[in-house]
Amino acid sequence: MERRSVAQYAVVGLSLLPFALQLLGWVRTPLGGGWCGALSGGYLDVFSAQVWYSQLLIGGLALQVAYAFLMLVLLNLPDEEGAIEYARLEPASPQTAGRGSPLDMGGSGSRLSLGGSGSRLSSGVSGSRLSSGVSGSRLEQLKRSLYTAGIGLNFVILMVFLMTRLTGLPLPSSLGVLWGEAAPLDPLSGLMALSSLLATAVLLHLLRNPAAPGRA
Repeated sequence: MERRSVAQYAVVGLSLLPFALQLLGWVRTPLGGGWCGALSGGYLDVFSAQVWYSQLLIGGLALQVAYAFLMLVLLNLPDEEGAIEYARLEPASPQTAGRGSPLDMGGSGSRLSLGGSGSRLSSGVSGSRLSSGVSGSRLEQLKRSLYTAGIGLNFVILMVFLMTRLTGLPLPSSLGVLWGEAAPLDPLSGLMALSSLLATAVLLHLLRNPAAPGRA
């Protein structure tokens, strides 16, 4: 596996890791409650600052999971050459191969050939070729757009997390909008933030080092 592919799959793993760590926080481990630990209690005060912060951050975790699956889909999307290679018919076995009986249906470039060394179906009009794949340049452009979106997503999540732990955020209450107090920082929350930070660093590396032509 190429180094670039390893980095891309590392982004997928790092995007899923914060949610997996949050599951540990909900079962009350010594590491703390994580970003959304306030949602694991039996009674939830809707006007509590920590519950409000947990609601914001669990939305961020959901977006990170969705982003990881989008990355998986894009990584398994064949380019134009891969789609053509996949669409080729395998040669027939010696038991089933018979004499060749070419059938010319006319037109420019259309031919159905059933040959002794295998079977091949080729069709075209004036040398044109139909492919269900994505061109290499188009695929690389899609990947770069997804890298940029991932950097922005992780940046926003990290900024919200830092504000909830350092300064607090405005929250709705029965008296109107109030400024909430800062939530305590536990080791699990730090690990979740570190995972998002590493994912951002890998995405920046992928964005600054585009794939060589033909290797998108």
